[in-house]
This record gives sequence, structure tokens and C-alpha cells, in this order.
Amino acid sequence: MLSGPKKFAADLSELQAYAHSRLAVPTSNGGNGCSNNKRWIVHDVRTGDEEGSFKFDLVDAHAPSEFPGGPSSAEGSRNGITPTTTINIFISDTSEYPHSHTFFGYTQDDAVTPQIADSIERLPDRKSCTVRGVVEFFLEQLSLGSNIISINDHQVEDEVERVEVFDEQFFDEEYLTQHMDLDCKPCLEIGRLGKDFTEATAAGYDPGIVRANSDEFYLSVSLPAIDLTAYIPSHALLAWDRHFLQPGQRLTLLISGFRGFYPVLDRDGSMIPDAAFTGVALKFKLGFSSNYKPPLNQVRSAFSQYIHTTVSQDGITDGSAQMTLEEELQHEEAGPGAFRRMCLSDSLGDLMNKSLTPLIRLRRRFGLGWAAAEELLWQSEVALDDPENVFSRNEEIFYNADKAEKELAATYQLPVDPMESRSLDINIITTAFGFLIRRLALCARHCVICHKRLENDTYGSLKPYVCTSNLCIFQYYTLNFGPSLEYEVATNTETVDLLVSLVYVAAAEGALEEPFPHGMGLRVPVPTGSTVIVDDDGLCAFDALPVHEMCSAITALLNVLPPIAAMKGFLFKNPKARLQDMDSRIPSAAWSLLKWCFASCRAHIQELKQGEDVLGNVGDTYRQFRIMTGAPDKEARFKMALEQESHSVTSSRYPTIFAFHGSPVKNWHSIIRHGLWYKRIVNGRSYGDGVYFAADGSVSMSTYAAPHCSGWGGSTLKPRKCLVLAEIVNSPSGFVCRSPCYVVHNTDWIMCRYLLVDCGNQDATQEVAIRFKDPSVTFLEQDPQYVAKVNGMPIDIPEPSRHLDKILDKCRTQLPLPTVYDLDDVSIFTAADEVQHVSLPDGPSSPTTTMDVGMTIDSTALPKWFPNHGWVEKNALDLLPPPTESSIVATMALQRELKALHRELLKAREQDTIELLGWYMPSEFNTDNLYQWIIEVHSFDPELPVAKDMEERGVNSVILEIRFPPSFPHSPPFFRVIRPRFLPFSQGGGGHITDGGSICMDLLTSDGLAENLSPKFYSSSSVPAILLQIKLAISNPFPSPARLHPHHWDRPYTAKEALSGYTRAAALHGWKVC
Repeated sequence: MLSGPKKFAADLSELQAYAHSRLAVPTSNGGNGCSNNKRWIVHDVRTGDEEGSFKFDLVDAHAPSEFPGGPSSAEGSRNGITPTTTINIFISDTSEYPHSHTFFGYTQDDAVTPQIADSIERLPDRKSCTVRGVVEFFLEQLSLGSNIISINDHQVEDEVERVEVFDEQFFDEEYLTQHMDLDCKPCLEIGRLGKDFTEATAAGYDPGIVRANSDEFYLSVSLPAIDLTAYIPSHALLAWDRHFLQPGQRLTLLISGFRGFYPVLDRDGSMIPDAAFTGVALKFKLGFSSNYKPPLNQVRSAFSQYIHTTVSQDGITDGSAQMTLEEELQHEEAGPGAFRRMCLSDSLGDLMNKSLTPLIRLRRRFGLGWAAAEELLWQSEVALDDPENVFSRNEEIFYNADKAEKELAATYQLPVDPMESRSLDINIITTAFGFLIRRLALCARHCVICHKRLENDTYGSLKPYVCTSNLCIFQYYTLNFGPSLEYEVATNTETVDLLVSLVYVAAAEGALEEPFPHGMGLRVPVPTGSTVIVDDDGLCAFDALPVHEMCSAITALLNVLPPIAAMKGFLFKNPKARLQDMDSRIPSAAWSLLKWCFASCRAHIQELKQGEDVLGNVGDTYRQFRIMTGAPDKEARFKMALEQESHSVTSSRYPTIFAFHGSPVKNWHSIIRHGLWYKRIVNGRSYGDGVYFAADGSVSMSTYAAPHCSGWGGSTLKPRKCLVLAEIVNSPSGFVCRSPCYVVHNTDWIMCRYLLVDCGNQDATQEVAIRFKDPSVTFLEQDPQYVAKVNGMPIDIPEPSRHLDKILDKCRTQLPLPTVYDLDDVSIFTAADEVQHVSLPDGPSSPTTTMDVGMTIDSTALPKWFPNHGWVEKNALDLLPPPTESSIVATMALQRELKALHRELLKAREQDTIELLGWYMPSEFNTDNLYQWIIEVHSFDPELPVAKDMEERGVNSVILEIRFPPSFPHSPPFFRVIRPRFLPFSQGGGGHITDGGSICMDLLTSDGLAENLSPKFYSSSSVPAILLQIKLAISNPFPSPARLHPHHWDRPYTAKEALSGYTRAAALHGWKVC
């Protein structure tokens, strides 16, 4: 029986014949091909450009014969058929085909639909099949979409054992008529969406809707990235992606695929029938944004970005997910409103797209938590069995998974699970965002490719990485899920230099141990004396080499790389280039190995370049690096150990001590990846088992950190010795040994803080300006009994958390003002609790459209409100002089607005819902000037602090003065509060009221439709809609609730105060004022 490359070639020939003869489908031009649903046709299957690859044209039979601007139009039409796009498929390994391999796909075409892109991304899910099988799987995904019909859905499990795409009986006309051609009109339940929005804000999130066209809208949910520190240690966020701790950043999740329906999930977690038959398939994108929701153009751009992969001549795969240096820098400098990818956007997005809705179904079906549902889903997929059967066989395993996750609460703070609430309805907004935060908090415990929990990872990883599966490793490096090679070399040059040097020394001196660069598909020159099988190109598989020959191959590859300084210079001269473009003679395996050297490092290492951060009195030849190792919760375990040992700590004044650990350079590749452990004896254990430390660094430098005899020629640092300064729980009674060295058995008592690298020459050390301690920095006071020294001289140690504290303080002091929801979202918050069959407008919706939704909210929770003539009269005395300028356009617009206000007031009086309306226009005070109004805002939620303050002081309403310019409605009116006086934002107040009483909202500025931003003031905005937004802003408790001034609440705001406060707020946010 054929196997391997010959079997692959034979199956490809069979597929080519099959595609030309099987299932002839008539199109507009009569072309034939193979199809699964009489729309998509596989045409012209042909051999690919590389061994183990093939490609075909995917034709849309519903498209016209001439496809204007089509992605493959340059190739011309073949046989009268214009292909929609060309699909390239390649196999990970043909040697054992058709077993033990994985298919991957890509397209070089720019314009592909989300349906096609998603089907390409799912190809690796089809394990070890034939070439025909993978094409059938691709078409199956293309036709069915996500979650329309699932083998795991109990409704159809008896009807469909396995979907065969080429089964004509399955996709017959009767089936299509009954199930796929129903006239299902989009149904958007505005009231239900409003309820889910309210629940999201109660959870601390900011939801939003982004409307596109008559059949399309997107949902967004976000929170300030700084708020993630409630769930994830700040040092872990910094290690993963420094943008987490940049002021103004928001973690944002975008959801698409609703097709006009909301909700789309039934109470059992399944897709509601109408939504399923219409092809609803939820898709998720996550990243950073500066606004609470990105504008429409950014949202559409986010969902149109796919990983297009290109295979070069020597076999290395290069995906567009891996940005050039120029693209990375442009990405960082993106302006306001931009939606930016984050380090885990691809990994977590892939997980949510594939697994979130199935996990929700499993949770509701079996009453499980997230961890158990994940385990059940994965075991069902592996066993190719129904979850019911898998669950019945292994119930205890799944319950234990949930139990284990609950035990993590000691060191991990996971978000509240909305699916554990009493509500039967599934709020996809809070559920999806809660799941995202949970997986983000636990990302270092799971593989970024297969998403399964990492096994046998006893030490823990700070940075997310892959499991030991060769397939996951191959995808991680081949599809560029890791950090950017170009960006790291250009911006973290010293760290890359250090890591590569440590790998080289370990390999050269035979000390390199796991992890090796296995599974990456490296093809390397044959080491001297090797007996490994050599291919025709003179190369061999790295994975087939014994360990000592692997070490030889690694040093040989690193030796052909250019110096690290030359790489950095090349990138800054050629920011659009890849490093592979630097020298075509360098084998691709060398560049892949370079990336592995730093991407496989699971610790965070950063060179210290500020005087306030560096250690004092450690010597001038040492480069200093900040180092953070261990799992994200290691710091929490360290603090727990401090608390547990508080009774035995030598002095509460000195809870920790510092000491040095040295080791030969050849060992540091392993130490950085595995941490300080004592699995292997290196220098003996005369004083017991544990990690050895010296109080004097000179002992570690001279005795343990022995210099090496090898070094990477491309290094600028040229490291000679390495040692770490660690912080240790000050409980010597719990040490294995206290003299002449410290021996610490419990690794939870140890936190590595500083890595010192002896470079031996002055040119490679940090600049003199930063090597000397900053006189303004306060250093830690050490325990006099256990002082860390170098050559007998105490060292100066800055507070380890100082660096992070500064970053966090900057984020907190630059917190954005409370979220100002646009009118689309205001209409959702205030919508009726009833089903609204909505036809969305063509394009971004106007406020008048969104405000037309009927309101039947129950007002019984609000106390009855009555006007107070005396209160309004008192405030009317403090009005500004009436405006004197006018225009015909403004007068006509204001007359319309005035009529609209009176109509709404009349309707509210007739229905006895004046409290629900929330505002009131006292007619007796609005008769003198059409361009100056006085309005009352009232009936706040009684539970709000501002409502309680108003009741306590007898304040009936918030009195607003509105002044309209002659350019209205093309310029916004000016809103200001007369009374009561609010607590200023600088003193802990909120509610979007400036210190001077003006309303601080960019909606009321003259920016118009700023580029790349959401609309500010709409010329079609109605005053009732703006009043509703103002009331919502005052009611928003985040980040601080509005409060009346405790002493001066009855003092009116002056006109000068209002104008000054408004101008300051506008200048702060870059708003344009009239």
C-alpha cells in the first residue's frame, strides 16, 4: 500500500480527476466543478509551488461571469469561470501521509469574505485525512458555517452521524427548502439588548452597539486596561504586552455575525432557530482601543484582517500576522479611535470563535463550570463521541476540573461568572467578556495554539507559550503567533542579545537541555560525523539528530547570523524589510532558531536604563536587568508565604532579605526558562537540598558564576558571568541552612528581582550617567543581620515595585472621564422591554432614528415628581443675559425642537410618566427668548448617591441653562448647571460636571465628524435625546459617582466659572469649541 509522498501524489491526481467529473453544477457560464451546496465550486485543482502542497480555485456560482476587481482577476478566467479566490493548502509532513499530519491553508488574495477566511482557519482541525478529505472538510465549513448544525447538538445527533459534503442526499432540494430558504426577518429585541447592556455596566464593563447597514450591527464591550489589575498581576500584564499599562488603553471585545438578530442564543445555549437558519455565526475580535467602542470603519477593518501566509523558496512560512518593524511602530502610534491588536488577539480570538458557543451549550446542558466544559469539549473532540457519552463515563474528572479552578482563587482573582446567576437568559455580552478576562488571567496555564491546559508545568510560566506538542510548536512559529522577530531585535536588542548568547554557550559546552527547538520543522546542515539520513538538498531534519549533534547544529546556525548590532542597523535603515531579506545566503533555519531563542523564554527580562532603577555598589562591569520569572500568580504565592510566616519573620520591619545566586553561564538558559530549582546537582549540596544563596555577591561571582570558554560572535554584550539578586522571605528558621550560605527549600519563598551580567569591558556596560545611583531615590532599608553586599560593601536596592508603581500611578492619574455613551447606546439603555422588529438604517444611524424606539419602562420604582415653582424661580435669577444673535435657520430649527419638547411633555402628562421622562421644561420661564432655555433634570435612580444627596437637602431638580448659537443646529448648544453645585471631579466627584458647572461631554463640541472618531455633535440631534444623555452621564457611577458639594451645594455656578471649566475640559481632551 502506498504511503508518504507517493500516496500524497496519487491522492492529488485522484482529486484532480474527481473535481472535473463529479457533481457537475451549472453556473451562469456553464462551468463544471465539484460543489457541496450548488454555490461553491472547486475548480482547477493543481499542484502547489512547494512539495506537499496543492491549490484550487474556489468559484462562486452565484457571482456574475465577470468578477469586477476580483482577487484573482489578474490570472484571467480559466475555461470561462472567474474564480472567487485561490486556496493554497500544504501539509505539515508528507513522510507518514495519510497519517500523523496536519493541513494548513492560506490565500494571497486580499479580498476574501469572513466565511472563506474562517474555513481556512479551521483546516488544522481536520486531523490526518486525505487531500480529498481536507477539501471536503473545507467545503463543509464553508457551507454550514459555525454553529448552524453541529454533530454535538442533541436535536440532530440522531439524524446526522457524520456530514459528508459530497453526499447529494444530504443537500437535496427538499432539505434546502425546509431549512435554509426560510424567509426569516431579522429580529432585534431592543428591550432585551438594553437589559443586557445594563447588566454589563453593572459588571463594570462599557457596552456599545456599532450599526452598519440594514442587516448588520456589531456589539462592543470594553473596560479600562488598568482595571485588569483586579484580576491579573500588573507585572504579568507588563510582561505580556506593555500596552496593557499605557494610559488610556481599553481592552475591547468586538462581536459580529448577528445578521440583525438579538438575542441569538436560546436559554439552553443553542442557536435560536431563525438565527441558525439565517446563517448567524458569532465572531470575536479583541484588542485595544482608546474609546469605549471603536468607530464603524475600525470595526469593519478588524473583521477583515486575516492571516495570509506566503511560503518562500526555502520553505519558511511568513504570515502577515507577523508585522514588519514599520508596521509595528505605526500600529503603536495609531491615533484616537483606532482598534489595535494585542499580543494574544489571535490566540484568544481563535479560542472564542471555535469554542465559546459550544462551551455555553455544554454548560447549560450539564450544569458545569467553564473548566469542566472545556475538558468535556476537548475529550469529546478527541474521542469523536457525543458529549453525553463522554460525560457519563468520566463525570468525576469534569467535576474535579471545576473544583481545581475554584482552588485557584487563593492566588488568582477570576471575574464573576454571569452564567452562575439566577437569570435563565444568556447575556452574550457579559458571558463573552467574562470568559475573555478569565482566559486572559489563566493564559500562561494554557497552550496558545490548542488552548489545552499545560500538563507537568510544575514551575509555571510567566508568559503564554505552547505545549510540548510538535504540532502546536510548528504552528506557533510557522504561523507567527509569537512575538515579532523584527520588533524584538530593534527595540529589545540587549535582551535578545543576552538570550541568544546564553543559548549559544549552553549548546557549545554541551549543557543545553530541554526545551530544544523541536517541532519547528528545522532543516539544518548535517553535523560532522553524523549518521543521520541526508535529503537530496544536503540538509537533514533537526529533530532526527541526537542531543550532542543538536547542540552542534545550533552553534553552527547561530554562527552564520550577522551581529546583533548589524541586524538592528539594517532594520532601522529598512523598516519595511524582514530580517530574512538581510542576506539570502543565510538559511531560513538560522532565522527560525533566532526567534526561538527569545520566543521560548517564558520569563520577562528588561534592561535597566534609568538611574532610579539600578542597584548601587555592584560594580561597573555588570549590565543590570529586571527579571520576573514563574507563573503570573508567583508574586501572590510569595505574599501568601510572607503572611503565613509572619509569626516567625525575624522582624516585621524587615519582612524580606536579599541574596545572590550564581551559576556558570552555560546553566542560565535553563534557569531563565525553569527558574531557580534544584532538580540537578551542579556544585554539590553540602548544606542540604534547596536553592543556594550568598549574602555577599562576590562569593557568587567568584565561586559559582564561573566564566565560560565559548561565546556567540554576534553578541555585543559578550556575557562572561551571570548572577541573580533574589528577594527571600525573612524567616531564617525555615531555611535548610543559614551559614555559611542560605539554603531555601521552598521556592515560593523566592522572587528573582535583578539579573546581573558581567560583560567584562567598559564599552558594553550601561552609560555612566545611569550606573551611579540617583540621589533622589530612596533605597530599601535592609535587615542589619542579613545585609546583601558585594565585596563587603552593602548594596543599594531600590524598592522592587517602584518601577511598576510609577507606571500604575501614571495610568490611574490619567484615567478617562466617565464613559459618555453616544445616542445609539443611549437608545438601547432606555429601550422598551419588548420585541422591536427593526430595519436598521443604511449606514451609521442617526440619533433621531435610535430615539424613536418606544419606551414603556416601568416607572413605579421612581417616586412621584412635581414641579417646584420657587426652586426654578430662584435659579432663573442667575441666568446669563439673553443671547442677541440669531439666524433664520436656527430659529426654524429651534421652533421644531420646542414643539417636539412640548409634544413629549404632553404625552408624559397624559400617561402620568413625567418621572420616566426625566426632564421638565417650565413654560413660565421659557417665554422671553427662543435662544435661551431653562430645563429641569429630575427623578434620578433613588439608589444613586446624587439622588440621596438631593433628597437630603430638599433639591427638587438639577437646573440647566441652555444657550443656542445662531449657527445651530450645525453647532452645539452650550449647557451649564445653575444649581445645585456638585463635588468637583478633582475631589472625587463625577457626573461629567466641570468645576465650573458646564457639561463636560464631547458630544457638545464643534468637532463634527472627526476623522477616525465617532460622531460628536450631530446636526440632527434632538434636545430631548441630549437631555437623556446628560441625565445618563450624571447617573453613571464609574469611575466616581456624582455627588452634591457637602458645603456649597446651594451656591450657584457663575457664568465665568462655567466658561472656564468648559474651556479647560475641551483643551484637556483636544475638543474644538465655538
